[in-house]
Amino acid sequence: MRFTVPTFLLVGLTGCAAPSIQPVQHVAAPAPNFLQVMISTCDLSMRPELQVLSGKFPLSLNQIKQPGLSLLSMDRGPTTEEQAALASYDQLHRSCVRAQADWLLDATFGTMPEATSLQQKMFASEENHLVALFQGKETFAQFTRAVSALHANFMSDTTRMAQKAYDKTQEQIRSSAPVRTDCQTYYGGGTICVTR
Repeated sequence: MRFTVPTFLLVGLTGCAAPSIQPVQHVAAPAPNFLQVMISTCDLSMRPELQVLSGKFPLSLNQIKQPGLSLLSMDRGPTTEEQAALASYDQLHRSCVRAQADWLLDATFGTMPEATSLQQKMFASEENHLVALFQGKETFAQFTRAVSALHANFMSDTTRMAQKAYDKTQEQIRSSAPVRTDCQTYYGGGTICVTR
């Protein structure tokens, strides 16, 4: 004996077993962490077109901050192949400079335009050294030393500005003026506090 199931019963049973459809919920993307964006954008050490420069030229912020023996002892100018890589670096580095500027605006809450101005001056000096290296007027070691010094001076000047802002905050607190201070940690371990 053979049983047949009526079609309406099959449709009804499969309709009961179907999962309920949930409405799509849109979640806002988290705010960008400008420090992490800057560090990753400025780390060019894994770029294939720049590998010919590896060990001769600083390809990340860490290599600028702590260049190491190989970068400080490369006492020659670039070959033709290295010049081509330096031209690529120049284009990629511009994204790094933009990421640094975004981070500075975020870290200072947009209230220290002097820091952005210092960063632009640092980049212009870096660019001059890059041109000198490209033309063979500087060695890799000279470039590395110069850029490392530029970054150290920038960090020192920025820290001095932050200290002035902190001192201003303390003065306002002592005078009982209502104050709001926002602090942000920046690359190199320092902190910038801005009072509004």
